[in-house]
Amino acid sequence: MYVIAASVLGCLAMEVHVFFWGPETPFTRINFRDEALIVEEVSSGTAAARAGVRAGDRVIELAGQRTGSLADWDFVSLNLEANHPYALRIDRGGQHQELALTLGRRSWTRRGLDY
Repeated sequence: MYVIAASVLGCLAMEVHVFFWGPETPFTRINFRDEALIVEEVSSGTAAARAGVRAGDRVIELAGQRTGSLADWDFVSLNLEANHPYALRIDRGGQHQELALTLGRRSWTRRGLDY
């Protein structure tokens, strides 16, 4: 019983840490279809905009990890660090492209865009 409680508290602590002090959220709005993360909106000034991501792009991999489902995305996003470049593999109109995505630190003034 104590192991389960410790696991839940550890997970909660990690979520709180990432929310307040982790890297910025790269995309403004996303969805999942056909085993890919679909970027629905990219706000100016975000990491995705700086990397050249556009609305409609299908993100196949980020940091060498598949992003085909919400569970995949949660795993990948919880392991990202600020100010570290990551390889982003996208499908844009049937053409695969490799982009470099570097996330900044979360900003208190942009907190509303994160979720």
